[in-house]
Amino acid sequence: MLGGFGLASHDGCSGHVGKTDPPVKYDGGPVCRMPGQSCTINADCCSGYVCITPTGSTVGTCGMPPPPSYDGGSGCSFYGQACSASTPCCNNVTCLAMNGAPCTGTNCWCYTIVN
Repeated sequence: MLGGFGLASHDGCSGHVGKTDPPVKYDGGPVCRMPGQSCTINADCCSGYVCITPTGSTVGTCGMPPPPSYDGGSGCSFYGQACSASTPCCNNVTCLAMNGAPCTGTNCWCYTIVN
């Protein structure tokens, strides 16, 4: 386990490891998709972007939220995306460290603990 996320394989070339949730690079940082890259959920996209999926499709493209943005234009991170003390989560989702404690710095995620 690395930072609470299991490592399954290494591709040997790109500096990324495979089969982690969320994906991580060797430096432990998240791998996110930039605008224009494919996605299946908002968490695939880098903070502040959403997965725009055509009706009936299972694959979309990362991009800006359609106007008016449902994050209120505040520059927040969507559920499943990276967050920090300076980049909060949208929609009152809590920004938590990997250990479930409230985020006090960086390397945190927008998620909810389900008991």
